[in-house]
Parts: sequence; structure tokens; C-alpha cells
Amino acid sequence: NIRQQYLWNLIEQGTHDKYDRYGGIPHEVTERISSEMDVIIPNKFDDYILMIWDIHDFCRTPKRVREFCARKGITPPPDGIIPIGPGRGSVGGSMVCYVIGIHECDPLLFGLFFERFLNPERIAYPDIDFDISQRYRHIGIAYIADTYGEENVSQIITYGTLAKNTVVSEVLKAANVSHSEINMVKATIPDDP
Repeated sequence: NIRQQYLWNLIEQGTHDKYDRYGGIPHEVTERISSEMDVIIPNKFDDYILMIWDIHDFCRTPKRVREFCARKGITPPPDGIIPIGPGRGSVGGSMVCYVIGIHECDPLLFGLFFERFLNPERIAYPDIDFDISQRYRHIGIAYIADTYGEENVSQIITYGTLAKNTVVSEVLKAANVSHSEINMVKATIPDDP
């Protein structure tokens, strides 16, 4: 399978990039990668991981961003890079995702478990969370829609709520109202307004 080979090539290059400067690749790293791939490949998550890698690579590669923006008539970031976060959540337990650059937290160094990310006993698409610059998010979304099909892209949102006293406090703080005056206002609000 060409995609599996491509993923293995990314892993090999990334492993050397991450560990050669420390005197070579530790045996624990190669063992960990092998055991992770024993779960990733049979469950066909290699395509998913490659897709996430591609999005990261796009955002970090000025040439790719500039070419895409020129083709779509979009103004690119001045340096051609779309800022992207270091990754977060259970993906931090994946050595494969670490060495290919999907996240920046060495799972061996911090004792993180792959099973939190992908568990062979509960096979479901793993959750890979990352943040992308609010300013250039539209470019990332346009790239994903263009590459993977607009019908396969959707945005989600989470709504949060604040308690009445919290809202009053935050609004009045932003208006530079003193703490004592804020407390006086909050005291006038009934428990069940």
C-alpha cells in the first residue's frame, strides 16, 4: 500500500529528525512506533493520520500556502505560515504522531500512553485536537475543503454559558467599575431573576 509506505517514510525521517541529535534513536522509540503501527495499520487509521499530517504540513509550509492562496485569490500570511498549535489531548500519547509532527510532546519523556489515544479493544477514530490561527483559519478551511471535498468538511462550535453573577462581574470589570460597586450590583440581583 503506497499510503502506508508514505507514512513509514514520514516516520523514519521524523524519527531521525527528533532523535539523531541526541546520539541516535532509542530502542524504546522504535519499539513504541512498531507497536503503535500494529494498531494503526490493521484498523486503517493510516489514511486519517496522513490527512491530519497533510493539514499540518500545509499550514507550516510557506510554498504550499502561497501557491494555494494564489490559485484561490486569497491573501496569504506575510511569512506564508499559518500558525498552528502544538497539539493537545490524547494524541500526545502517540509516538507516531509525535515523530511526524502532528504534536510536539514526546510521549516517552512524559510517560504518556498510546492507549489513551487509540485502544485496540475500543476501535474508534482517534481524536486529534489542534489549534489554528484565528486570523488565517479561513485559509486552512479552504484548503481542507478543496483537498478533501467540500461535502466532507464541516465546522462545529461549542457554546458555553455563564452564571448571572459571573456575567455581571466580567462586564463591570471590563468597564473599570470598582470591586465594591460590582458587589453592590450583584447583591441587587435576585437568586431567580
